[in-house]
Amino acid sequence: MTDFQIQLQNLTLWEIPILLFIVLVMFLSFRKISSETPERGRLVLLILRSIFFIWLAFLTLKPFVNWNKIRHFSPTVIFWMDNSASMKVQKNFSADTILTQFENLQEVLEKRGAKVIIEPFGTDISQDRNSFADLTFDEPGTDLSQTITRSLEKHTDEAVCAAILFSDGVSTQGEEPGFIETGKRFPIFSVGIGDTARLTDAFVANLEIPAMAKVGDTIQISAEIVPQGDGGLAQVFLKENGRIIQKKTVERHRESFRRQITFSQVLQTPGESLLSVEIDAEKDINPYNNTKAEGIYVKATDETVVILSSMSNVESTFLKKTLESDRRFRVYNLVESNDGWIPKFESKVFRKNWVAVILIGYPAENSNVNRMAEIRRRIQSGRTPVLVMDTPSLSQDRLNGLFDEKLLVGKPENSPIAISVQMTPESYDHTIFRDIFWENDPKTIIRNLPPVGQRFKKLVLADGFENLITSSTLAETPILAVRDFQGRRLALCTGFDLWRWSFMTTGARRMDFYQETILRLVNWLADTSSSKNVRIALDKSVYLSGEIPEISALAFDGKGIIRPEMVLQAEISDNPQKKTPVILSWDGQRFTGKAPALSAGNYRITTLAFFDTKEIGHAEKTFTVIDQPVELAKIMQNSSGLAALSFQSGGKKVSLSELDDIAGSIQIRSIDREEHHELRLWRSLGAMLFLIFIIGCEWIYRRILGYQ
Repeated sequence: MTDFQIQLQNLTLWEIPILLFIVLVMFLSFRKISSETPERGRLVLLILRSIFFIWLAFLTLKPFVNWNKIRHFSPTVIFWMDNSASMKVQKNFSADTILTQFENLQEVLEKRGAKVIIEPFGTDISQDRNSFADLTFDEPGTDLSQTITRSLEKHTDEAVCAAILFSDGVSTQGEEPGFIETGKRFPIFSVGIGDTARLTDAFVANLEIPAMAKVGDTIQISAEIVPQGDGGLAQVFLKENGRIIQKKTVERHRESFRRQITFSQVLQTPGESLLSVEIDAEKDINPYNNTKAEGIYVKATDETVVILSSMSNVESTFLKKTLESDRRFRVYNLVESNDGWIPKFESKVFRKNWVAVILIGYPAENSNVNRMAEIRRRIQSGRTPVLVMDTPSLSQDRLNGLFDEKLLVGKPENSPIAISVQMTPESYDHTIFRDIFWENDPKTIIRNLPPVGQRFKKLVLADGFENLITSSTLAETPILAVRDFQGRRLALCTGFDLWRWSFMTTGARRMDFYQETILRLVNWLADTSSSKNVRIALDKSVYLSGEIPEISALAFDGKGIIRPEMVLQAEISDNPQKKTPVILSWDGQRFTGKAPALSAGNYRITTLAFFDTKEIGHAEKTFTVIDQPVELAKIMQNSSGLAALSFQSGGKKVSLSELDDIAGSIQIRSIDREEHHELRLWRSLGAMLFLIFIIGCEWIYRRILGYQ
């Protein structure tokens, strides 16, 4: 120990009164002492009290002790031994012969005074293995970067003279060996194993596409490819849902050069799409890494929604204005008259494709038969989704005729009064309303919904409809009902003045229930994929054993808007009893996550979206892991990566035949490191215990003497 010092910190103004108070207390404590107390006892009490107050005053000055200590570290050499399955399939690999060579090297180093630490590794350092006998060369993967980084942290305070890395340099995850940051703490000698001849493995390393776009947008698909091979050309394809839509040709190179390639694509089809980039190369040793895929959701724009009315009414005007608040819809409001549809200049709409048609009181008893036949053809052949809104003019028989089936059964009943409404328990789990109340109180909103219907007409629906909103005063009377049969969607609203919901539900901490309901309802009708609030994609469908699947997901509300505030949970299973959780986190565009390495088999991944504790939706995908270890996909030595790793640390790369020469290159020396220590006495537990000890001694002694 050297340079032992005790220092006192400067006094502050508030500490001076404390010191004066301590001096005053000492003076008063010994001003009068009972004459009955023996002289010797008074002297002991004086000493004990003086020690206590002096020590207390001393601590008030915040003393601290500094000292330096020389610590001796014995020399250490680390053996990083690659224990992965790819080692034993390398050419000229004999475990017994190689381990014997390393045991001889260990013996030489130990004779020179070095301590040898053996660390087998795969995807992590094997904590329970620390000898050559533990090397089985069966680890399913390799993560050199994580292994070396953790080992460097583990041996920070040791006198490491050198590290010897025995590996083929093949990593299945983490950084490439040449990019691992080691610094120059000690030299690393890489002993490479395996054939250094380049193998032809062209692959797609990365893919970037936007998570969401609109029809008509031009998006950029950026892929990072490695067109490795023995010269010649390779084809790179852009695919949409497995169909080739673009192709580019690139040159192949012997070196593993990464190349950025970009495709521009104009989106034409709304809905969910899977875009993938695939490189097709001859004599490719691993065809399972030739593809990367990512999901994209394409929102429709300028979609035609047609409102057909048998007479002019407030509902159609209000409905048109509401739908036009969503820019994806182009809304036409046509009213039937004796001369045709009004306005006549918009009759061109019949030449367009309709994503949905809304019938308000149509067809009526006096509706034109020829015009009804046109609407019937659209509904039947085009499978156009329909929203039927009941009015007094609606003809039940003619409506059934448009669908070639009875949607409304029985004779309608007239009610002279408006009725109150309520949502059914099933509606809260339907796609339309599943997430509508996540920022509002549903009971307050529903309670304030005004009655519907001026002279309400009670209708009876055919089987197959799902009631979402019903009357709370007339049993099982539907206000809003939907049906989805074989991909044909249909909705029916009764009560002519639903627009009053808009005026009665807006305001502080409320929502426009009419607008939300109509937009969600038409979105559900127009977009058959809108029933999926969650969409997931995998980067490919077939993986090698030990490979890590990459997962991406999106969560939507009922209007097709991405919701990053949702919580997504994912589970991977190969049977109902065994499920492995996967963490998905928002990266600014989509939810992403990586599954753990899996053994061979067929798997299903299920993704659930939650808001608070309520499940909003789920999605599933299946994929396959084949019985071909990812470790064995590249049976070659990563010679350049190992050489770069050794070079930056001050070491060098050697072959197995040069292993015996390494011992002479390592400088075996111990390290004497000066360590600085500091102890702040006023924070020390020992200083406080000493105060308590002195107080206790003084009190015990007074009790013995009978002095109060």
